Amino acid sequence: MIDYSFAVVMFKRYSKHLQDVVTSIETMIGNYDKQIAELEKLPKDKYGNRLKEVESKRTEAYKKLAHVCPNIEKMYEQMDELQKEIPTSEEIN
Repeated sequence: MIDYSFAVVMFKRYSKHLQDVVTSIETMIGNYDKQIAELEKLPKDKYGNRLKEVESKRTEAYKKLAHVCPNIEKMYEQMDELQKEIPTSEEIN
């Protein structure tokens, strides 16, 4: 028999982890944006490669974010479905 209560608890913990990952990625993106803004003020011939590196990192961060966010939404949907499967105390008795 599946322990639906346990599954819900694990989903909640994992969704919390995913939310922390999103917060971390968003912070990284903010830092990349600041770096890009500063690098754009500097001579391109000297700092152009660094600018491209930071822009590439920001792009990768957005890609990671695009993979995590749908998983969070799916987790909440699945939690709702699992909670419907948990028998009530009346059903157990």
